[in-house]
Amino acid sequence: MSRTELREKIIATINGIEDELVLQEIYRLLEVDLSEEEVYNLSALQKEKINKAIDDINAGNTLSDDAANKQIDEWLG
Repeated sequence: MSRTELREKIIATINGIEDELVLQEIYRLLEVDLSEEEVYNLSALQKEKINKAIDDINAGNTLSDDAANKQIDEWLG
């Protein structure tokens, strides 16, 4: 299905909806998708933790997925 066909199908479906709550929810979903992304400002502590994590990665202080899952299983008992 082409983009134009999909757009026409969506518009036709929306035009057939009578439930105001459904229309409001569709609008809310579109608004979220179309809104500009907000910039998230990190605190000094968050930046410090991220930099430490990057240093750990660069130093090879990492776990494989299996090792991490094993540790989690041990912590959870």
